[in-house]
Amino acid sequence: VFAIDTSGSVMDQLTQFCSEVNAAVSECLPERVHVVYCDAAVGRVDTFERGDVVTFKSVGGGGTDFRPVFGYVAKQGLQPVCLIYLTDLEGPAPDSPPEYPVLWVTVTELTAPWGETVRMERWN
Repeated sequence: VFAIDTSGSVMDQLTQFCSEVNAAVSECLPERVHVVYCDAAVGRVDTFERGDVVTFKSVGGGGTDFRPVFGYVAKQGLQPVCLIYLTDLEGPAPDSPPEYPVLWVTVTELTAPWGETVRMERWN
């Protein structure tokens, strides 16, 4: 599962986030990819099978809340190999981590409350 923060504070980074998702998908060739777009709520979810071209249709621009993505994954009964969240980390996360690995990819110096945080250089 790839979660893409679509809040107003990262709108200028969405192209970069999408490029990073495509690079990871091309490298790893997962069987299935769920792309979840979320600002303060899940705005859209797209699912791609291996071999599909991963395209992006972001929605959002509001505030930030990471909790709806994890709620969506649980409600759908998804059991991801991992969840990769591309964000500036400026929002509330669930109090405790899920049972699957979470990688937070951020363009800021902030650190996620749990999971692994990786910094990404901003384009510009």
